[in-house]
Parts: sequence; C-alpha cells; structure tokens
Amino acid sequence: MKELMDKNTSCTFDFFDPEFQQDTHPTYARLLEQCPFSKGKGEHDFYAVSRYKDIVSICKATDMWSSKFGPGLRYYSPDEPRALVNVDPPEHDVEVQIVRRAFSGAYIKSLEDGIRDYSRELLADLPDSGEIDIHRAYSIPIPLYVICKLLGIDYADAKAHGFDDWVINNAISTVYDPADEEKAAIAADAQSEMIAYFTPKLKEWSDRIAAGDAAPDENLITRLVTAEHEGVKLSTNKILGFCGFLLVAGSATTTTAITNLVYRLFRHPEQRAKLVAEPALIAQAVEEGLRYDAPVHGLFRTNNRPTKLGSYDLEENTKVALLWASGNLDPEFIDEPELFDISRELKSTRRNLTFGYGIHTCLGASLARMEIAIAIAELLAKMPNYELVGEPKPSTPDVMSGFESLMIKW
Repeated sequence: MKELMDKNTSCTFDFFDPEFQQDTHPTYARLLEQCPFSKGKGEHDFYAVSRYKDIVSICKATDMWSSKFGPGLRYYSPDEPRALVNVDPPEHDVEVQIVRRAFSGAYIKSLEDGIRDYSRELLADLPDSGEIDIHRAYSIPIPLYVICKLLGIDYADAKAHGFDDWVINNAISTVYDPADEEKAAIAADAQSEMIAYFTPKLKEWSDRIAAGDAAPDENLITRLVTAEHEGVKLSTNKILGFCGFLLVAGSATTTTAITNLVYRLFRHPEQRAKLVAEPALIAQAVEEGLRYDAPVHGLFRTNNRPTKLGSYDLEENTKVALLWASGNLDPEFIDEPELFDISRELKSTRRNLTFGYGIHTCLGASLARMEIAIAIAELLAKMPNYELVGEPKPSTPDVMSGFESLMIKW
C-alpha cells in the first residue's frame, strides 16, 4: 500500500474528552482542516484518520490494514469469540457468504410489516399526551425485536434475560476502552451472560435440526450451526461471536441512530415540518441523519507492518481509528457538510461511511435503514410536534455517539 504521507501539524484526539462527547462536530472540523492524522491523547496508544479519502484508502488495503485485533482500542486475544468485524480474508470471505444469506433482500422485505406493526404497538401504548424517554421506550425495543427475529429467539424470553439492559448500558460495546476497569468488569459480565444464554440455544437448535424439527435455513443460528466450508463447520466459539456481534452491531447502533434522528429533527424544526408534509422524503431523511450523526465515531484497524501515517512512524500492529463520523463531514465528500438537509440527493448521501467501507461494510445496512425509516415515520405520525424535555445526556461508551436517554413530550 502506498504510504499515507499528507503532512499535518501535531494534533491529539481523545474519544473521552467531555467536550468532544458533548458535541463532536467542532472537533471533527478541526481535525479535517488541520490534522488528517492525529495521535490518541492520554494513556491510549492509538492514532486517528479523519478525512474521507484516507479512510477509504485504508479500508481498501486489506493486506496492510487488519481487523484481527478487534474493532476497538482493546486488543482482542485469539481465544475470544469473534466474527466478521474482527477477522481478515480469507477467513472473512468464507464467513461473509454465510451471513449474507441471512440478509437477502427478500428476507429483509419480509420483516417490514412486523417491524411496522411492532412500532405501532409501542406507540399505541402511549397516551394522547405526556412525557417519555423515547430512547428506552421506543428506540431500544425495535432493533432488539428485529435481532430476535433474525436469531429465532423469543423476544419476551430475551427481554426476561436482560437483553434490554445490555443495550441500555452499552455493556458489550464498552470493551472498546481497555483502561476503564469498571467498564471492563461490566463488559466481562455481559459477555458471560451472553455466552450463558446463547450456548444452550445453540444446542437446542442443533438437536432440533438433527431430529428434523428445524430447517437448516430457518434462522441465522440454524444457518451458522449447519454452515460448512470444505467440510469444516463453524465452532461454537465462532457462532457465539456472531451472536454477540449482532447484538451490538445490529441492535445498539440502530437504536442510537433512531434516537439521534429524533433529536436532530427536533433541533431542525423546519426539516421536521418538511418531512411531516412530505413523508416520501423519509429515505433521504434517514440517510442525512446517518451522515450527520453517525451512531459510531469509527472503528479500528492495525497495520501488518511498520508504516508512516502522515508525519507519524507506526510500529507494526498499532491501533488506528478510522473516524467514520468525521469522514461524513468532510467537505471533499459532500458540499456544506454542516448543513442538515433531508432533501439532499440519495446518490450523494448514501456514500457516507456510517456503515463502514469495503469488505467490512455492514451486511445489515439495508435492514437498519428500514428499521430507522419505519420508526421515525410512525413516531411522526403519532406525535408530529413532539418537544424535548430538558437537555439529553450524551452516552459515553467510547466509539458510540448518542444519548443515554431522550425525554420528549407531546
């Protein structure tokens, strides 16, 4: 890979800076203008890439930039459950074919009515006026409902076993910060709970398949249990990695994206009024929301050999953050990036980096878009003039960018 040699002034970047977590855009504007490459601040030894073109360049160079040590600050160990987001080719190439079948266009379309019905059910339980934490009451349950459908798990059973708490507390996604002992303990507990929940489920489905009571393609778990490549099946550890990955990548991120768009439409009442008046703009509104308020700041790669990143000399296996959210605000990517405009053309906004780029582009992107579109459309139909109650508190699980709660009234 050609070394990324753009010169830059010495800059630092800190995911954990309270000012950054309160409002990310000023920091991204500074990085985009002054520092295409920056050094992680404090005790975290990492670097960050902020510009769209450089992020894309790294994502394309899979021989140089690896995902094997995990998508966050912490270095994954070889024996940890892992899936897609933290494996490289050729292993990744095999696994992506297995999982892609679970996200076929026909199957995603088949979920639409159920998602809409469930969204309406949640809203129907609300009175004609009042106050509610829309994040916990609405944004969290919808993606969890969908993930349970994908996995063939009873949603009521999942809720009873604490799935809601895992998402609310961002317990699993906190593994991105290796220095916070409290978060590490929460993450370890969540991993143990997840493994304890899914392990008997895998056996149950395996036994049902063996007895002829379940089809190999009935749900994602049965597909993973029966999947083979050149006579080799996925290990239990690998399947558990998929389950945990989906819980975060397919649930927590979509939840955050829904709440972020609810918030952004309130902050731009003229855009909300436009969407209420023209519901056909919903796809464009979703894409602009994903671009403007990416639910994940970015994910990490490591370099397979020593290299240069701007003026920095990187040793082999250095953590480098690819800042999706910053790339989405790059003026070289899109005109007037700080303008929130739901009427932008999809052909430009859909090139955003929110779902990643290259071989690790999120396979569930179209499903997530559909969930967000349904959730926002149904919410506006119920309460087109909702208002915020107080100022929401930003969440602080490192690479996630959203809110812990969002109180609204109508």
